[in-house]
Amino acid sequence: MAKKFVAGEAIVRYKSGTTASERSASRARAGVSFKRSLRIGRAQLVAVGGSVGDAVARLNRQPDVRYAQPNFVYRATAAPPNDTRFGELWGLRNTGQVIEGFPGTPGVDVNVLGAWDTTRGAGAVIAIVDTGVDQGHPDLAANIDPVNRADFVDGDGNPDDEDNPDYHGTHVAGSAGAVDNNFTGIAGVAPDARIMAVRVLDASGGGSSESVANGIDYAATHGADVINLSLGQQTSTDPVVSSAVDVANGQNTVVVAAAGNEGMDNDSHPSIPCVLPQPNLVCAASVDNQGALTSFSNYGPTTVDLGAPGRSILSAFGHQTPADAYHYLDGTSMAAPHVSGAAALVRRGDTSAADTEIVQAIKESARPLEQLRGVTVTGGLVDAAAAIRRALVLPIRPRAVSPPPPPPTPPGKAGFEDSKRSIRVSRTWRFSFTFTAASGLTGRITLKTVRRVRPRNRGRKRRATFANKTFTVPVSGKVKVRFKLSRRNRRILKRYGKLRTSVTVKLRNSADLTSTAKLRITLKAPKRRR
Repeated sequence: MAKKFVAGEAIVRYKSGTTASERSASRARAGVSFKRSLRIGRAQLVAVGGSVGDAVARLNRQPDVRYAQPNFVYRATAAPPNDTRFGELWGLRNTGQVIEGFPGTPGVDVNVLGAWDTTRGAGAVIAIVDTGVDQGHPDLAANIDPVNRADFVDGDGNPDDEDNPDYHGTHVAGSAGAVDNNFTGIAGVAPDARIMAVRVLDASGGGSSESVANGIDYAATHGADVINLSLGQQTSTDPVVSSAVDVANGQNTVVVAAAGNEGMDNDSHPSIPCVLPQPNLVCAASVDNQGALTSFSNYGPTTVDLGAPGRSILSAFGHQTPADAYHYLDGTSMAAPHVSGAAALVRRGDTSAADTEIVQAIKESARPLEQLRGVTVTGGLVDAAAAIRRALVLPIRPRAVSPPPPPPTPPGKAGFEDSKRSIRVSRTWRFSFTFTAASGLTGRITLKTVRRVRPRNRGRKRRATFANKTFTVPVSGKVKVRFKLSRRNRRILKRYGKLRTSVTVKLRNSADLTSTAKLRITLKAPKRRR
């Protein structure tokens, strides 16, 4: 992934009228130090000792600071891919080209080339919860997840939409994540993302609350980073679908919904899931290639968040023949996957961002469009590159932190049949005993006399060590240890007839944790020959 900003640096610009001492105090409070001034008035480059994001957040909280930001790294803009029909994808790159007879307005697009300088979405998963996806399409096959997929209509595990005459789910999937640079057809907003096909709508495009809720839940719990819902119902409440979006929020999954195609105000004529209040959901209206809200698109100053390309959208279709592989379609269903692709890019551009922060970044970075002012929450068009940059400088918020893994467990102690034993040494001065432990552990066993003795040629009494041995517990879990007394220890045993011995077994596991068990054994001298 391309480097986003210069490590250890930030740029801060102070408010007009601040003095040098006030600026110095602001830097001190934020924990940064002066490096040099910029040509821009009251702007300085500062050195950051720790996290650049944290330092920027602290600087932006200072009363004397107008703004602070990372020292972003700029590169030459990514070149357009070699896909044969990329020039018709005005939603990805609008140069003013004529699409289906309508000339566009340059710059009215989702700015994917700027975003692709940072990421193309590799590692992100976009779930297309729809009529299914044509999994053999030449522009989709390489990105389809072959394992995580589901069909909640037929229940056969094959979420293909070959029975749907509009290939609705396939078209949506192409806009979100079609493969790029393959000299074929089109490219998606996040061309390196994985596509999870989840079928919840039948061949006619209809589905139930049950199937939609099941599809959202499945996608969220099977690794989707973004769920695209190019579907809707004119109703003010659907608790089961709302509960499924809650599940997605709990799984850190962004949900993107289409605003609907009735040309109505969603504030007064609500459409589910667009009007759901969860902070991980973003709702998209449709704009044309000139930046105007399309006549069929629903809108809503408080319920529809932003606009996205939704008219004359070229994308994947049935692949029976090359002529059928791509078609133009209109609808907010086509707008939503542009936002889903952008969300996937933000996810990979700032991997620490939570789902709600991704939604916030997308909203706050929307490019203003006069035609959307007053009819959407943001009054703007989704901008993938700006959303990535915005996510990186969001104020620090408490984020869900996975609990630390539990500490490794020490190995269980060795087990003996009895706490005390008597063992007679053989005439060859050998003896043995057995204990149990978990297989695979390593260990060391040590034998010492319990009473202090005075070995021959020794000046003072001390505990005598009989032996040390290392071992590995076999699969059976039983360890049989054999010892032979040394000549010196034989003399000790002959002298006393029996000798109480302390046995210490120390076990060690792969985490280098140990446990110790002790046993007392009374060694008896060998039987005398008659």
